[in-house]
Amino acid sequence: MGSTTSLNGDPGGLNREQLQIALQAVMPQLTGCFANVTNGNVVVSFDADPGGTVRGVRVRGAADAETCVRDAVETIRFPRFSGNPVAIDYPISISRTTQVVTAPPAGTVDKPPEAVNP
Repeated sequence: MGSTTSLNGDPGGLNREQLQIALQAVMPQLTGCFANVTNGNVVVSFDADPGGTVRGVRVRGAADAETCVRDAVETIRFPRFSGNPVAIDYPISISRTTQVVTAPPAGTVDKPPEAVNP
């Protein structure tokens, strides 16, 4: 069985897998925060407390979505862990593509084959 290293150096501390699970759980809320953002980079920083809660949320790079992001991140819950709080810096990259669908120019649409009578 492999050992899992904690993020705070304590044998009973928060590990990367637990962090990822907690962040994935809040991802639908975060996605909603960026519904009107097409591109950008955001960094969410916070402390994961040994009691399983989030403290000191800071958001950089998302002025229009800051309150929404902060509210979503504050709902994250971790399993209780031992040792010191863990400082987290979580970068988020937003990149959406817009696909424009246009009709082909007149006369370029293939006609269906005509029936041939023998």
